Amino acid sequence: MLEPQDAYWACVKEHLPYELDTLHQAFDLVNAISSEPFPSDEKKAIRNMAMESFWVHARALMYFFRRRPNTMAQGEVSARDFTTSGYQPRLDQEIDTLQKPMEEQVAHLKYERAPLKVKLNTGDMERVLQAIDREVVRFENALLPEVENSWKQRSEPTRLTVWANDVQASTNHITVVSTTSVGPLNIFGVYELKK
Repeated sequence: MLEPQDAYWACVKEHLPYELDTLHQAFDLVNAISSEPFPSDEKKAIRNMAMESFWVHARALMYFFRRRPNTMAQGEVSARDFTTSGYQPRLDQEIDTLQKPMEEQVAHLKYERAPLKVKLNTGDMERVLQAIDREVVRFENALLPEVENSWKQRSEPTRLTVWANDVQASTNHITVVSTTSVGPLNIFGVYELKK
């Protein structure tokens, strides 16, 4: 287990960037598959997994931004652990209406299932993603001086490039790669799917 001071810096340098990058990557994958007119059952399954991943990371980030400060560097992490006292998150105001559906629909097995017309969708994902991105800018503008020196500005999140429907092959492929402006190309996987 990390010492509290090490855990504090790990959140700034590793854990929070991971949450933000994964949120964006899941969004990109969902959009790529959703843009296909007739995705296969396998692609629908991948899209659903990416959608679930998006909402799990969105929920973690929403809690991160609205939590009270935690001065012990143990337990739950708050954005206010890393910012000046003037930082007041506004994330809740922008996406309040999605909080209840998210809590009810994401990673919860319930007898009462949401009707299709009220299920979270890609439009909701985009609203949440944009709200979180705006909150990240407010967070960055309020960082404590010692944190600001260790925080990598989020001007360009790590994004996914997704290639689908390889017409030269007899099967359908989805290649998922991570691209960054400073790092190498990481291929997460090539998924061979039946047409």
